[in-house]
Amino acid sequence: MDDNYDTTTDLPSVRDYNRFDDKFVGKGDEKECKSLYEQFDSSYPYQLCMRLSGKLNHYDELKFSDYLNEHKCKYLNLWIYDRLSKLKGEEYKKT
Repeated sequence: MDDNYDTTTDLPSVRDYNRFDDKFVGKGDEKECKSLYEQFDSSYPYQLCMRLSGKLNHYDELKFSDYLNEHKCKYLNLWIYDRLSKLKGEEYKKT
């Protein structure tokens, strides 16, 4: 599969995940996530940590459509898997 398959903004999953990215990002665990910022050359692990910890800290406040609200945990897990799949090992190691 082409590495750029998820850059198609017309895909509902891409649109939804991109909107979901910023929910509660400012409410993440700054102290914990800062250690990732110091460990890696890229800011992506830090940003992912802030996004994830914000969502976990405010899990009960996450709102979706009626159908997705019934599957909130599964949706969050799929989002995490998608975002983790963008980490590429050596690229993020501090030199």
